[in-house]
Amino acid sequence: MSVITLGRGGPARGRRKACMGAHPLSARAALVILTLAGWLNACNDGTSLGRTRPKVSAEGIAAPGYAVTDFATGFDNSGNIGPIGLAFDASGNLFVGDAASGFLYKFGPAGGIASPSTQVNATPIDGFPLGLAFGKDGSLFLARPFSSEVAQLDASTGTIIRTVASVTGTVAGLATDPLSGDLFVSSAFLVPPLYRISNFASGPGTVTVYASIAVDGIAFGQDGTLFAAVEGGGVAKITATNSPTPGAVSIIDTPFGSGDGMALSATPGTPFLYINRNDGIITKMDLTTTPPTFTDIFSGGSRGDFAAVGPDGCLYATQTDRVIKVTNADGTCLPPPLGPLVPTTPPPPLPPVANPGGPYAANEGAAVAFNGTGSSDAGGLALTYSWDFGDGSPAATGATPTHTYADNRSTPYTVTLTVTNAGSLSNVASTTATISNVAPSVSPISGATIVAGQSFISSGSFADPGQDTWTATVSYGDGSGTQALALSGKTFQLSHLYGTAGTYSVTVTVTDDDGAPGVGQATVIVRSAQEPLQALISTIRNLVTSGVLSAGNGNALSAKLQAAISELNVGNNIDALNELKAFINQVKALMRAGRLPAGEGQNLIDAANQLIRVISTP
Repeated sequence: MSVITLGRGGPARGRRKACMGAHPLSARAALVILTLAGWLNACNDGTSLGRTRPKVSAEGIAAPGYAVTDFATGFDNSGNIGPIGLAFDASGNLFVGDAASGFLYKFGPAGGIASPSTQVNATPIDGFPLGLAFGKDGSLFLARPFSSEVAQLDASTGTIIRTVASVTGTVAGLATDPLSGDLFVSSAFLVPPLYRISNFASGPGTVTVYASIAVDGIAFGQDGTLFAAVEGGGVAKITATNSPTPGAVSIIDTPFGSGDGMALSATPGTPFLYINRNDGIITKMDLTTTPPTFTDIFSGGSRGDFAAVGPDGCLYATQTDRVIKVTNADGTCLPPPLGPLVPTTPPPPLPPVANPGGPYAANEGAAVAFNGTGSSDAGGLALTYSWDFGDGSPAATGATPTHTYADNRSTPYTVTLTVTNAGSLSNVASTTATISNVAPSVSPISGATIVAGQSFISSGSFADPGQDTWTATVSYGDGSGTQALALSGKTFQLSHLYGTAGTYSVTVTVTDDDGAPGVGQATVIVRSAQEPLQALISTIRNLVTSGVLSAGNGNALSAKLQAAISELNVGNNIDALNELKAFINQVKALMRAGRLPAGEGQNLIDAANQLIRVISTP
């Protein structure tokens, strides 16, 4: 946060006095800050000029090989100063503090507009919010120069939770030491020193002077080396907290005046630095060469301030009213020519983690719903899924496939999920599916009512969802015993001669290859031959009653049937057959004589012939 002289005189002077009264500082610090804040609503005391949102149209121009796009726009600004603090959380969201309004904004990877939908806090943060940094535990911290303090914020509401440390003078840039987890805060506006804040987890931290130098934007390398934009020009390289001489400063000259925001990506000791300058230029400083090489990768912008490297490796930098994103010309953030925005010797990318869910259980023939949505990729890369269900079936894809096992088995099936990320890295994990046998289910079998000596004929079928083999038996319930029953697929035919009147239960048992039985039954009613003869006599009486047949002819026909019954009662089947044949002849004679309609006569003949067949059966 470099010094900028804004308008003088006029009504603003009274407002600066109000600010000075509200925030007791050293005379020198207060003078510098109030000069800076003349057009900002920094005090939030009701007397300061309201914030404005002048539109700054210049986006700037990327150098050949680079590209620049707007990442977040629409910030309140003074026409010069707007968004300053930048910090990425562990999920890749960018938090932006607007110094002109006191509002904190949160943007996802796609960026957006500073609006109520991206605004975190309902009430502005006073104290002119500047540097933002996340601690190693995920806590969010803020530098408040007007309050000369570093505060902890609630990242979900943007409210101040507590004061972490108060310092003498002002605070600006803020960064977390990757080694110790301590906070480092610069004291800008030409005022040293650089502070270190330790032991602040559960109360006010311990503040020590780490380096007696006036710096603005600060950024740590992975090895703990701290780089800082020096007021007046140059970059300070400050030794790490684990160094034999922690806090030792060496100055790297720059071909321009003061830098401001500092972002870093590098292997330890040979970093690439990205310096966001107040004059609308972003400069890459390559320390892999001797002397360092300076390349302006962006120019023509508005006022630059703090900057940060995102988890995607891209460079994010503040301008007066927006945050821009700088990439290679093709939109990537890997070298060349941007220089590594990730370490030049990064650890190998992590493979995804497969999670097939389970264990699962189902019956054979039933669909099993598998769920691999618990799989993940540390880099957030898209995943593809390949499932082996362990039964020789083709592999399935997708995170939540379904599969039907055709048969059970004595041990569970092993289900294997392979997930592959967009970087072609894979991971394999397994679970089990226990599939239970299902017994055959025999469909209802049609029964019948027949005459003794007549065969019972029927058919049936069964169902089984498993891919099994089956055997079947049948018992006709008349003491003939249980016998094998032939199967045709999942159907069978029944045929059995009953010689004795009675009611019989037919039982069909189908057993699968796992020994599980399914049972179906039918009821067969077997009547004696005398019963249908009596029924036939009743039919003749009805014909007489209705006038179809004369009483004399009816009596003659009934007499022959009654004689057949008498012969059957004493076991004279042959004589009974003769009586029935005589009955048929008499019916035919009546039909020829026109004394019995053909239809009724034929019905009597058919019934008699059926009885003849039954009685004739040995």
